[in-house]
Amino acid sequence: MKTLIAVVTLLSATFLTGCSKSHEHPPAAQTYWCPMHPEVTSTDSNAQCDKCGGMKLLPKEPDAKPVTAAPAPKGAKYFCPMHPQITSNKRGTCPICNMDLVPAGQDEHAGHSMVSGLASVKVNPEVRQRIGLKTGTVASRNLSREIRAAARVVPAETGLQRVTARVEGWTEKVFVTTGQAVKAGDPLLEVYSPELLAAQREVAVAGDTAKRRLELLGFDGNTLRAPISGYVIERNIQPGQRIMPNEPLVVIADLATVWAEVELFQSDLAAVAVGMPAELTIGGKSFTGQVALVSPTLDPMTRTAKARLEFPNPALLLKPEMLATATIGVPLGKSLAIPIAAVMRTGEKTYAFRDEGEGKLMPVVVELGARSGEWFQLAAGLNEGDAVVVSANFLVDSESQLKAALSGMGGHQH
Repeated sequence: MKTLIAVVTLLSATFLTGCSKSHEHPPAAQTYWCPMHPEVTSTDSNAQCDKCGGMKLLPKEPDAKPVTAAPAPKGAKYFCPMHPQITSNKRGTCPICNMDLVPAGQDEHAGHSMVSGLASVKVNPEVRQRIGLKTGTVASRNLSREIRAAARVVPAETGLQRVTARVEGWTEKVFVTTGQAVKAGDPLLEVYSPELLAAQREVAVAGDTAKRRLELLGFDGNTLRAPISGYVIERNIQPGQRIMPNEPLVVIADLATVWAEVELFQSDLAAVAVGMPAELTIGGKSFTGQVALVSPTLDPMTRTAKARLEFPNPALLLKPEMLATATIGVPLGKSLAIPIAAVMRTGEKTYAFRDEGEGKLMPVVVELGARSGEWFQLAAGLNEGDAVVVSANFLVDSESQLKAALSGMGGHQH
């Protein structure tokens, strides 16, 4: 009898154990995911994320209910977003999660910002010094837009003098060469001319009247003299050569003032006017002048208009046919401006990191106008006096993007 009872007991235990095992669910397969792109998952432990360029997928923990930040209790000045029952009338840390308490109505841990894909970050003074973080100030400034163009130096047409003979004859002597400096009244050449000899004889007979006729011919005796001071840039005559009336013999240029010719795109023409300041840069040296003329017509092939810039040249450092870079300053008036170093650009947005005090850096979308040297005209986004990050921007930007990405994965968990 005892043997029968033992057999029945053993069979019952075996049946119950079998039933229990038959109702157990098989363990779920391990899932792997990309922390930066949570939608990319796989059951292959060697899988990689095709959006990150080959980042290996990581084991995914069992899903847990995310803990989201709750609103601040009524009347609290500071609270913990993860444990709203923890409140205080002054700044401090949460005794449960050791997270900084934030002002009521703000969730600093969530990194809320006005720029999608970015979050506010906190950087303490020690870290700021270590990474070289510096700030600049949004300020009201007198701004000017700069238009740059390639330039070619040419003699000023107002300083050119073409020397011609008003009689027919032959040159006997030429006293100047190309490139030679001359002063007004210096001899240029001597001429033999029957007409000139006749005029000289008349001087001896008729006196002042004939002398005046000789002066009108442009000669002092049989010598042709320089009418202005400058440099001989052309010499079209040789000794013994026949000359004809009105034939250009020598060209003299006064290079005390020179022009620089530039070509402006039609989009810049409306901003350029005569009298605007201009700068010419050659070999590291700069020269100051102004816009003297803007052509009223465009070149149909290049769609550009020629402009003439005028520069004083007392030391004769600017020489004809030099190539240079011209900069025309277009005044924009007084306007809010932000340092160029503070501006971050992506294909979709332009933003800067505003220093809100106590280590907090907030990304803010900005609208920019024209560039003026090391500043951008600021149309919207910041106020005068706002401090913005001007160095270590990319480190701050990377931390901001990472914080925003982690915040989008379900928030802070305990």
